[in-house]
Amino acid sequence: MIPSYDTVNCWLPRDYIKDAAQENCILDKLSNVGHSYKESTGHTQYGQLGNLALTITERRISIRGSLCKYYYGDNLHPLNLNDTKLAIEKLSDNLLLPIGNAQVSRLDLASNISMQHPVSLYLHYLGLAKSYTRLENPKSVTYNKSNLKLSFYDKVAEMKQKKITMPPAVRLMHLLRYEMSYIKQIDKQLKRNVTVGILYQPAFYHSIVDHWHKGYLAILKERSIRIGSTGLDIIDNPRLLGELALIKTYGGVMATLEALEEAKQLKPYTDKRRTAASRLSRRVKELASHSEYTFQSPLIDELDQKIAEAVNYALLQ
Repeated sequence: MIPSYDTVNCWLPRDYIKDAAQENCILDKLSNVGHSYKESTGHTQYGQLGNLALTITERRISIRGSLCKYYYGDNLHPLNLNDTKLAIEKLSDNLLLPIGNAQVSRLDLASNISMQHPVSLYLHYLGLAKSYTRLENPKSVTYNKSNLKLSFYDKVAEMKQKKITMPPAVRLMHLLRYEMSYIKQIDKQLKRNVTVGILYQPAFYHSIVDHWHKGYLAILKERSIRIGSTGLDIIDNPRLLGELALIKTYGGVMATLEALEEAKQLKPYTDKRRTAASRLSRRVKELASHSEYTFQSPLIDELDQKIAEAVNYALLQ
């Protein structure tokens, strides 16, 4: 399934609402309309347009929520570029505002990937990623880096937990959702001005898909050790055998790297300990990337292929 836009938070200057009549016309389109006042921000009007939250302050008109859910009613079905354009036009028509001119403040790109086995089995093999903080839960793995987040989770389990209605066939699927979220400062991250109107332009979409793909590739995948495998001449190399045994003892590459990172923080801090731990970490990563001593799980082979297929389909947009 192609990566498509999900959450698109955006805003327009308040000047786009010319008078009270236009504001009232917009508010009439909303449900759960309310009003608040703070001395620091002034008057605020707010309400819902379907799944989207709309806020009108004295300075801005802000829209938050899933563009995919707004258009389709769920985020199981991907928005292709033409549907993205139609969804933006629909939103513009409903609000009588040029939403294409709105500045994007958050952007999520995601794909629901149908796998052969339960999602939790694949999550186990998603290891560390340079410059990201990894957080693992029973049904998800997330990677955080300043204003960017990568999320991998069981989509069907999430929908069941939230009691969201889904087709019977979907309930039986193993859907692994990979989501990349530009949380804030998207212009700075992408080194360009990002407005809603460029989301359906092929060149921009392809660049975002490329970032999505690189995010996945940046993750170190857990590999299994080949100790005792036929054709490996490691018995006569005690040091290599010891290194591989160490990784196996700790439960894999990721667990070994985490233990070494913890060792750096043990008191009393010494440069000697930190240098030794860093050197061994580099060695573990070197061995993990060596196909003669380690091998990749068939589950990751499958996920690699599905991610690559999603990217290739996206580039045809």
